[in-house]
Amino acid sequence: MTTHSRSHSASSKSPAIGAELIARHRKEMDALPDDQVLVPRVDVADAATTGLGAMPEIEMHREALEKRFGKKAKTALDDVGPLAGLLLAANATYATAAELDLEPMAQSLRDQRDLLAGTATALIERGLVEQKSLDGLNGGSSYRSLYTDALALVLWFQTHAAAIHPRSKVTREELEAANAAAIAFGIAVATREQTRAGTSEPARDRARAFTLFFRAYDRVRQMLSYLRWHEGDVEAIAPSLYAHGRSAKSDASATSPGATPAPTHDAPASGLPGASPFSP
Repeated sequence: MTTHSRSHSASSKSPAIGAELIARHRKEMDALPDDQVLVPRVDVADAATTGLGAMPEIEMHREALEKRFGKKAKTALDDVGPLAGLLLAANATYATAAELDLEPMAQSLRDQRDLLAGTATALIERGLVEQKSLDGLNGGSSYRSLYTDALALVLWFQTHAAAIHPRSKVTREELEAANAAAIAFGIAVATREQTRAGTSEPARDRARAFTLFFRAYDRVRQMLSYLRWHEGDVEAIAPSLYAHGRSAKSDASATSPGATPAPTHDAPASGLPGASPFSP
């Protein structure tokens, strides 16, 4: 029985190893047509560990599979393990971006924003600059308003430099630091939002890695279903990726945008005894 783990730490032993795995399969991942890329509707870490956990028992049938299906069987069997590793690595990269804790960066930027806002307010109260010059600030608590306010304040000091000099104690270096911090924070926020929406590079890599792994594992299940038709024990040998890996909020299938659900082969796959489970 497969042991499932939802821990992202199992995805790879180190970021370097994960990056190496992704780079090794980059050409293969990028070669997938967009309309054939599956959107994972399961916990992909569970899916990968399901495949890895099933391989020892699947390997017991390698000789029979290769005898019946030849190179197709060997290729699919050899691919499941490496592609499961690729999927775990891609999932780790995705999780790092999707679950990025932005609060430490946010608090540091808040401190910089509040310092600039306080100084600007004091300069306005001294009559050096008109009050309305700060009317464009959002002053909200959202991450987006935080970095836009910080950028606006940096611009405010640059715009009114002649009027407030030498009364302002804010240095050029502090302005440059605040500007750089606001830009970096804005990028981090956008990356996390895009990853969660499935449009960032880590999200795309995860979907492509899942597609490659799903194809290889599903092909093995098809061949086993044909070979073990009368025994009816495919689920015991190679469990469905959906039986254990379904996300609580997901559909029960992997789909590509605008496409029909991909076959899960929970029932015996195409190919009755006496016929091949594969198209010629």
